[in-house]
Amino acid sequence: MSFWEIFWAYKTILTEHGIEGFSIFSLTHIVWLVILTASIIVYGLTYKRGDEKRRDNLRKGAAVFLILFEILKLSEIALTDVPVKNFVPLEICSFAEYAIHQFLFHGAIVAYIAARCAAGDINRRYSGLWLTVLTIVITLFPVYCLDKTFGTNHMFLTYHSNNPALKMIWNLTGGEGGIPYVIGLAGFVVLVMHIWYAGWLIADLISKKKKNRGLLWTINCRNQWKAQLN
Repeated sequence: MSFWEIFWAYKTILTEHGIEGFSIFSLTHIVWLVILTASIIVYGLTYKRGDEKRRDNLRKGAAVFLILFEILKLSEIALTDVPVKNFVPLEICSFAEYAIHQFLFHGAIVAYIAARCAAGDINRRYSGLWLTVLTIVITLFPVYCLDKTFGTNHMFLTYHSNNPALKMIWNLTGGEGGIPYVIGLAGFVVLVMHIWYAGWLIADLISKKKKNRGLLWTINCRNQWKAQLN
């Protein structure tokens, strides 16, 4: 297969030709994660340090990029031999893209939300964490029923897909899937959300300490300057 045939081919076609993609946490995967992390940091800092016009342009840019990316994906599905049922927008990422007034997708989700949180556009509240959990739970049950009916795995609700973290949950909940696995998956999501929330709190505390030190230094400098004038 040529490079472009490999680039546009679906994974089942690649398997038939003996071509394997990179595995989770392989060197290639880690390189991609580093690139995404660096891009998120750059986007967040650019957004935080910008004025309202720049922030508005960055938000619109993210929206345009993500919706065009979705259109490209759907166009590829339509033009190639891809099982459409596996790409119905029932994942949390795709669902978010259609359900709210901002366009979110994978790495861009982190970049977009992290930037707005860092800039103070989004207020982080503990109650909001549980509101998010409630939204996920409400979404979860109909998607699970559709997965069981059509033999799909949207939101990874029916199979771990060899993801290390999901496989661990699968094994801990009996290794047979079903409702115990779904409950375990939901519990894992809640745990991860609390870890990230704690991270934001720690970051806020560090930021406040730096600001207080800066304020004290400014006050001391001003007092010394006044004392010298007197």
